[in-house]
Amino acid sequence: MSGRFWRTPIALGAIAVFALFIHAPPARGNTIQPIFQSVSGPVGGVYTYTYNLQLTPNNGLTFAGGGEDQSGMIILDFNALTAVVTSSGGATSPADWNVSVVGTGAAGLGGPQSATNWQTIGGTLHLYGLTPLNGDVSAADTASNNVVLEYVGGNLTNGSITNENLATLTITSTLAPGAVRQSLDRNTTALAPDQVDTFPVFTAAAPLPSTANMGLALLAGLVGVGGIRRLNSRRALA
Repeated sequence: MSGRFWRTPIALGAIAVFALFIHAPPARGNTIQPIFQSVSGPVGGVYTYTYNLQLTPNNGLTFAGGGEDQSGMIILDFNALTAVVTSSGGATSPADWNVSVVGTGAAGLGGPQSATNWQTIGGTLHLYGLTPLNGDVSAADTASNNVVLEYVGGNLTNGSITNENLATLTITSTLAPGAVRQSLDRNTTALAPDQVDTFPVFTAAAPLPSTANMGLALLAGLVGVGGIRRLNSRRALA
């Protein structure tokens, strides 16, 4: 390909978009991810949210006897009323999960609050992992109800290079769509148990990142400029 191509508006625009994407913050590696699917309502002020629970590559789930290494996830401040896991042809069944709606600082994910699993300090919930490899993850925890999922199934490993579908999570809540909540989770990898991580929980379809929007707009503008230049060149030759 000639060097002239890389100086064209289309090539320059593509390079600009690529640069924006490679500088975007990387996704966390070891995560149980609640991926937003839909929201309906409100009916009597209550919305129904549906999420696809997914497990990231080189990641796993373990019951660990319900101890400190037990896999699970908490979604903070969702103002949830009910939460249930249903099958969606995924790798787990509803019987593999204990699901509850709890207030601030409730027990779960490996037993009562303690420095070895999770605790609330000054309005912030800390979920502790294998130290010093993982430390802890944390997020604000107010008086709104949280959703807690504790894994009680057999050991499971995602050895593929893509996310693995686990199940469907359905939540009813008075929380209006548009808010972004945070999840904290504990899971395991092939390397070590008791990994902790965090993932944003959307309540509406996530918009295209602003950097990507800017890049696409730039690309569209440059393509337009290129088209105008080509048109003018044709007119000059006519």
